[in-house]
Amino acid sequence: TPVTIPLVDIQARVSDITFEDVDRDLDMLSGYITWTLPNDTSQVTFYDIYLAAAPGAGFGGTRRQVLEARFYENWLLLPMQTPQTELNWFLIYTRSNLVEQTTPAHLFVIDFCENIPQLINNTVAPEQGVQ
Repeated sequence: TPVTIPLVDIQARVSDITFEDVDRDLDMLSGYITWTLPNDTSQVTFYDIYLAAAPGAGFGGTRRQVLEARFYENWLLLPMQTPQTELNWFLIYTRSNLVEQTTPAHLFVIDFCENIPQLINNTVAPEQGVQ
């Protein structure tokens, strides 16, 4: 006797990712990561946030998971002194009870840092730098 099973294929991807680095040390990050929730979160259980070397760094690629958020959250605080180590992209994957999505939303990371102060006219003047 044939049996029918409905297949459900829902796309749930975050959008509008923002991040402003508040850790002023070189190669260290901290600050709020925010995003807009997908329109349909019925199958989303978590958001997995990675630092990665490229927007397409998938399994086996150069990426490191830094945070995990529940399905109803749209922001997280990246702790102070989170090492960047040449990982210049945030990737946010949605995850269901079955699997992590294959194509993440991504954002290029800008590390705002203060360079080592220089003596100018015998006074210390910090330089503002962006890596």
